[in-house]
Amino acid sequence: TWTTMKIIGAEALGLSLDRVRSELGDSSLPKAAVHGASATTASVGSAVYEACVAARAKLLALASNAASSPLKGATEEQVVFADGRISLTSDPSRNETYSDILLRNGLESIEATVTSAPGSEWEKFSMHAFIAHFVEVRIDSELGVLRVSRSVTGCGGGRIMNEKTALTQLTGAVVGGLGMALTEETVIDHRM
Repeated sequence: TWTTMKIIGAEALGLSLDRVRSELGDSSLPKAAVHGASATTASVGSAVYEACVAARAKLLALASNAASSPLKGATEEQVVFADGRISLTSDPSRNETYSDILLRNGLESIEATVTSAPGSEWEKFSMHAFIAHFVEVRIDSELGVLRVSRSVTGCGGGRIMNEKTALTQLTGAVVGGLGMALTEETVIDHRM
């Protein structure tokens, strides 16, 4: 979760991953949704993204209102946030680093607080991952031993935020599913 929140923050702010720190699991922080059912990225991640967008807006306001800024008068639609700087889309040479904007305004940082809640999308669209497992098994009819000879899984998980954690979730689903299937009650068909 720490890594995924860093990924979301870094992308939203236009910073490298090593320049972002995430904090979780501290009672001094705002309450968040329960961690489970793969909902943390959708709930906490959305709040992180929205807070970053609000911080970007504050930063751009400081730059676009400064007479000495190369971004004087620029709007959100006219700029891109990347590599720790704001640049005009039409003329990338007109840019300013976040640090320079803060220094000019005598600030060490900018903070943004937002309230994030599910929108009407939850009523219109499915917000779940879908997965299908195809498993081939071989059974030794004399010994009654079952062997899994092949397993193929297909997943529609939406946008993958962290490839490593997504892969481990998929692997866990395969292993957990096989474990349940192979260790639950076995009914033997005596007609064979």
